[in-house]
Amino acid sequence: MIIDEKQYIDSIKALKIGDTIPQVLWDVKLGVVGHPAGAKQLALRDYKNSELIILDFWATYCSSCIAAFPSLSKLEKDFGKELKILSISHQDAASIQKFIDRSEYLKENNLDKSFYSVVNDTILAKYFGRSTIPFNVVIDKKGKVRALTTPDELTADRLAMMIADNTAKPILPRKSTIDGPLLRSITGEAKDIYYSAILPYDPTLPVAVKKKVDSLRQIKHFVLPNWGLKRLFAYLIHHQSPRKENVTFTPSRCIIEADPQSEEFLSVFDTNGKYSRVTYESVSPMLVSDSTIFAKMKIDLDILTGMKASYQKRKIPCLIVTVSNQKLLPINKSGLGYPTLVRNGRSDGDGTGDGRFEQRVQLNNNQTKNFMSNYSMKDMLYAFNQSMGANLPFMIDETNFKGKLDLKLPHKVDDLQSLQASFAEQGLRLSLEQRELEVFVLSSNKFKINNATLTLTSNGYVYSKRKEVLK
Repeated sequence: MIIDEKQYIDSIKALKIGDTIPQVLWDVKLGVVGHPAGAKQLALRDYKNSELIILDFWATYCSSCIAAFPSLSKLEKDFGKELKILSISHQDAASIQKFIDRSEYLKENNLDKSFYSVVNDTILAKYFGRSTIPFNVVIDKKGKVRALTTPDELTADRLAMMIADNTAKPILPRKSTIDGPLLRSITGEAKDIYYSAILPYDPTLPVAVKKKVDSLRQIKHFVLPNWGLKRLFAYLIHHQSPRKENVTFTPSRCIIEADPQSEEFLSVFDTNGKYSRVTYESVSPMLVSDSTIFAKMKIDLDILTGMKASYQKRKIPCLIVTVSNQKLLPINKSGLGYPTLVRNGRSDGDGTGDGRFEQRVQLNNNQTKNFMSNYSMKDMLYAFNQSMGANLPFMIDETNFKGKLDLKLPHKVDDLQSLQASFAEQGLRLSLEQRELEVFVLSSNKFKINNATLTLTSNGYVYSKRKEVLK
């Protein structure tokens, strides 16, 4: 029995791969909600008959955690009694229960009746050194820690290898930090060296950017781990020529000038494959300026891809929002509530700190399935340009309206004509015009337009020979 829980937690030392969990951990009582049998507590010992136990650390505000639930559930079904997955959250019981009751994602994936989770966790997170999510721990029936990883590394063949061979290590341990140059096996103590490198995808690297001046080694160390090439270019140009606006990560403010038929273009921007992710590393004398490091990075990326990034003034299609009829504006008069975006009758949050997740919204008779409630013009433009994923030209506010709106949206938000008609009914004009704006341009050295036209995609404007384009 644990007498002083805080003292016990403070004394915990994080386990590593190959360590065996202490016997006391098998019997620690863990609070749980949503259990199909109605259990309020459980212990790891309840699953000791399984060959492998996977602890899945998550939270309701972590979309990548939630997106991994179906694949993890499938692994559990496919392996049967050999594998057990236990979801672990630091959030309280009320927050997790609300997620289980309301999450449309669980319902769509037939998980709403079977999903349950440990809540209020501090002990397991401390034992396994959990600092980020999603995070997975694989433990075998003898209590040996077999992997500390993420959901994308948990494949059926790797788990099968672990079950078949209790010494197998098909999932490489992820480093918690990058403590020195990645090529230090070649460079020794990393003194008096200067190199930059573009390295292949490495699942063992932590996700955080490394930027450190190491006075002991007298070097400046800079690492961007496992990034897509477009993101590398965006980071480079933003730090070479900083902009207050988030231009580089706004698709409707990006232009990619590359041959759409080129295999090079497809391999560079195929975000579904690991081939497109690389690690950029720079090691330099510590007095070398950041501007020099980024200048070298620009050369390296040009050599690798044959492409260059820049900010340019270009005329691009824009949607200009103006007031056409003041009396028709759907003004939010309550002054209460929180901004809520509803798509197809669903919202990703309810304004509380319990996390953001897709849930069904109670609609009144006069509400459409798509609407914005309590939105300022600034919030509305941010949603369309940044967060809503609507594949539309960049939206600009010229209304001078300072209040908040309850705005109805059409069934197809991406359909420009439907959106214009919906806005018009609510006293707003949405006109498509060419405006000169600063944009992020990524250009191939070999690119030739050859009568192709610009098409807006999730990556930005690309040149295409298809007919359905924004002119």
